[in-house]
Amino acid sequence: HLDTRPVVVNWHRYYQSFVGESRRDFDLKTYYLRLAEAAPEEGDLAYLCGRIQSTADDEQRWFERALAAKSPSVHAHRGLAHLRAGAGDFEGALASLDAAEKGGIAPQSLFSVREECLLALGRKADALKACRALPRTSNTDVGPVEREMHLAFIAEGRPGAEAVVRGYIAKLTPEQRKGFADAVAWLKGNISYYEGDVAGYVAVLPAEGQDWMRCMLKGDSAGAAKAISEATGGKLSYAWLLVYLNAVRGKDPAAPSYWEKAVACLAEEKGFNSQLAAHLRGLGRLPVEKIIRAPLQAYEKRVVLTALAVKDPANRSAFLAALAPLKQPRQFPSHILAEVTKSLELGTLPAPGTSF
Repeated sequence: HLDTRPVVVNWHRYYQSFVGESRRDFDLKTYYLRLAEAAPEEGDLAYLCGRIQSTADDEQRWFERALAAKSPSVHAHRGLAHLRAGAGDFEGALASLDAAEKGGIAPQSLFSVREECLLALGRKADALKACRALPRTSNTDVGPVEREMHLAFIAEGRPGAEAVVRGYIAKLTPEQRKGFADAVAWLKGNISYYEGDVAGYVAVLPAEGQDWMRCMLKGDSAGAAKAISEATGGKLSYAWLLVYLNAVRGKDPAAPSYWEKAVACLAEEKGFNSQLAAHLRGLGRLPVEKIIRAPLQAYEKRVVLTALAVKDPANRSAFLAALAPLKQPRQFPSHILAEVTKSLELGTLPAPGTSF
């Protein structure tokens, strides 16, 4: 499939992800550079070369080349949308998403970035409308329902979210209503979480799995750290940064050890994350603006910038300002991020004589 022409982009995307994780010794950049240079008319090859670059600037150059090729790549619009959203150009990102969708890319595969941009621009009703326009393949799948319910809560408050749950229940058969009672309880528990009722959410979490989340919700950073180590081998920077912030929130003296684990994981990851690790270890400085404009997904950027606001007092105001348009989501782990951010803004964190 990799040699098929025209290029089957999704096969290459899967291949790049697989090799990037399991064959770190293989030089993907050189491999795709050769492919792209050998067929400059193929925009899809330029796009694929762009998506494995180490810097946003290099990614952008390749995506623009992909669009300018004799056979342009519609996927490059998706790549540019991601970069523009990360840089805070939410209007530009939406234009790129529109172009990608017009070119035939499924709207559901673009929605997470569209949602991020619309919420950042304060267009809550438009985000909800876009969500409701997405195709649904099952009347029992709670994932799309929770997504709609979350946006309804943001746009319309609790009544809007509860209306989504009622709509979900109404589409179930009597037998399905019996079998999906736990799913309905979970949806209602999410509404409780949106409103700040953490205990209400914990009560409806499935009995199996999500141990690290349950520990985080209960403020048990040590338990969350143990669960993450067991579930991922301890190799997930996002999770460690969350444990760190949870420990900071609880004035846990173990917080610095979680920070070190997060930085160690960042160093093992690709692209911006490894560059950030070098920056944090004093091995290569990144300008604050470059950190703020990093092409991270919104859920990850919120965690990274909040952690950096704690660790870097000199640039705290810049990080907090960059977080402002990303504060709309109310899903987990918003209660942790909101509490830490508020404490930083009030100057009550870190406590006098304490270093995190």
